[in-house]
Amino acid sequence: MSSVDQIVIAERLDRLLAEVEAIESRTPSNAANYALDENEGLRYELEHRLMIALQAMLDVSAHIAVVGGVRPLDSYRDAVRALVRLTVVDADLGVRLADAAGMRNILTHDYLTTDPRRVFSALTRVDDLRRFAASVWTWVQSS
Repeated sequence: MSSVDQIVIAERLDRLLAEVEAIESRTPSNAANYALDENEGLRYELEHRLMIALQAMLDVSAHIAVVGGVRPLDSYRDAVRALVRLTVVDADLGVRLADAAGMRNILTHDYLTTDPRRVFSALTRVDDLRRFAASVWTWVQSS
């Protein structure tokens, strides 16, 4: 088994955390405010930031899964689930992150019909991405 590329992981985790901080500081206090017509530009920004943060999480997950010898990876969800098998993240967080992979797919492929309330809900759960980053970095440092 080869080792993980710490630089690749660090760069992606840094970007993920930067996006999480921006999301947390810019997200309106409730779904109704988020959905206001006048907040269209803000929704666009936050959806884009969320998509980048989720993609960074998925890229790191796939990298660790492949290096860890977990195959096949038929989906991003499989990559996240592999982190549970490799004890990089705990099972509860793994389930939530696997569900987050679905939000990335919605933002990427179903952008014409994105439900603002569903996106707002995802925006309020970005602390899971912060937990992911901490768990991954702890695991990388101990490997």
